[in-house]
Amino acid sequence: MTIGVDAGMLGVSDERLKVGVYHVANNLLKNIAALDKKNTYRLYSFLPIPKFGNTMHNIVLSPARGYLRLRLPLELRTHPVDIFLGLGQALPPFLHTTSIGFVYDLGFLFHKEAYGNSYKKLLGQTNYLVKHASHIITISNATKHDIVSLYDRDPKTITVCYPGVDDRFKPQGERYHHKNPYILFVGSLTKTKDIPLLLQSLALVKKPLDLLLAGGDYWPDPAIDESINRYKLSNRVKKLGFVSDEMLSRYYRGAVAFVTTALHEGFCLPVVEAMACGTPVIAVDRGALAETVGDGGIVVRADAQSIANAVVSMNKHILGQNAIERAKVFSWHTFVKKVLSLYET
Repeated sequence: MTIGVDAGMLGVSDERLKVGVYHVANNLLKNIAALDKKNTYRLYSFLPIPKFGNTMHNIVLSPARGYLRLRLPLELRTHPVDIFLGLGQALPPFLHTTSIGFVYDLGFLFHKEAYGNSYKKLLGQTNYLVKHASHIITISNATKHDIVSLYDRDPKTITVCYPGVDDRFKPQGERYHHKNPYILFVGSLTKTKDIPLLLQSLALVKKPLDLLLAGGDYWPDPAIDESINRYKLSNRVKKLGFVSDEMLSRYYRGAVAFVTTALHEGFCLPVVEAMACGTPVIAVDRGALAETVGDGGIVVRADAQSIANAVVSMNKHILGQNAIERAKVFSWHTFVKKVLSLYET
């Protein structure tokens, strides 16, 4: 069979934009190239993307403007495929073939104010995908539940596939050494991550403890710096900016805990990366975070005191082993095998 793939999200050079969906799509295609030798793939994008393998052929449909609604439909009409994979939580119109659409997160429906100008685009593309996709892949049972309850989609047409974790995230290896014990956050520093709540929690922790923020600031939340000043945390908070995976694993290993206060997560890859490094997680009970963390950490109410209490009581020695075992649930190999099995249904 010939499989068409919207791989447009991979055509980015700015490291700050290589976040959740980028990593899922990149690992999916990398592992499909290794596992699937009988099908041929056409990877569509509006900018050049990496080469994945001999069975995968890159097709650049530039410029970006009109890519999804004009150039991609025309390409698919001229050169039809047997199955189309929409990896970017979007499908092109006028598809006349079996389509599998990926839905990662519906947080924009719950927290419209945090998504700014991207809200309307996310809403329109997701609405169209959920209505028209032959089948939907999502990355957590929480998001599947959201799709079913908000869109009245038949649950039998939705498959949950948990993303995996890269082998470089493991307990063995160098640790980052900081002047004080520290907790770590990894992710984009946007309004959707609710970093001000994390900062408010840190202010309640009176013992020596710092916070390291690792992630891009392409869409920075101005309330972060405001909160640092309000709670007088300038000496306890360090922004690391973009961090390579090699360095990131060191930061994970050295942390007392990984902490996330995100407004709504469809999965949260950094949670799994932290657990794979033997670092337990403290997460608020929002979206799919409790589902992802399992017994690899502590899930608390989304209030500053509850988070602070969890930070103070965290015992990495005890929960670290639980975190390692929990991370073993998540495998890119299993993820890809489950996706490939849908070709036959």
